[in-house]
Amino acid sequence: MSRKANHTKAEIVAAGLRVISKNGESALTARSLAAALGCSTSPIFTIFNSIDEVKEAIHQAALESFREYVKDSVNYVPAFKEYGMRIVKFAKQDINIFKMVFLTKGAAAEGINEQVSLCLQAFQKDYSLTKEQSMTLIHQVWTFTCGLALLNAADAEEFTDDKISSMLSQQFLSCLYYIKSGNKLPEIMPRKRADGEESLTLPVPFAGPRES
Repeated sequence: MSRKANHTKAEIVAAGLRVISKNGESALTARSLAAALGCSTSPIFTIFNSIDEVKEAIHQAALESFREYVKDSVNYVPAFKEYGMRIVKFAKQDINIFKMVFLTKGAAAEGINEQVSLCLQAFQKDYSLTKEQSMTLIHQVWTFTCGLALLNAADAEEFTDDKISSMLSQQFLSCLYYIKSGNKLPEIMPRKRADGEESLTLPVPFAGPRES
C-alpha cells in the first residue's frame, strides 16, 4: 500500500523557494526542506524520487516567477529599457532566486536562452538589425545588465531608478550605434606599459552611423 502524501507538490516547491530565498541554493537539502515544511523527509520523497528532482521542480518555479515578472516588457517603448530595469529590480528583490535562475551552472542555460530569444525578436524589429547584429548587441547588453543587477542587489553602490535607467541607456546606445556604423571593434589586449609611456594610442573614435 502506497504512502499518502502529507504535502502537495506545490507546497513542497514553495517551501524550497523559501529556503533558497533566505539562505541560497546550497542550503537546500532534504532536511532543510523538511524543516521548512514542518515534517520529516518522508512526505517529500512520497512525491519526488530524489532531491535533484526537487531542485529541478523548484528551478522551474523560479524561472516561471521571472517570466511572470518580465513578460509584458515587450509592450513598452523602448522594450529593452523596461526589460533591463525589471531584471535589475528582480535581482534586488530576491538575489538568491536570481542566482538560481541565471547563475547556476547548467540550469541557467534554459533561462538565458529563453530571454535571448525574446530580445532577439525585439531588437530585429525595433532597430532593423540582422540576426548576427542582434546577437552581438544582446551579448553586450545582457552581460552589462546582469553585472549591474548583482551590484545593485549587493548594495555595492546606491543605484536609484534614474541612475539604473541612465546606465542601461548609455550601454545599450553606445553598442547599438557602433554596430549600426558597420565598424569592427578593434581588439585591445593588455600589455606591460613601456618605460616612459604616459598615454595610450587609442583607436580612431567612433564617427557615427554611415550614410546609406
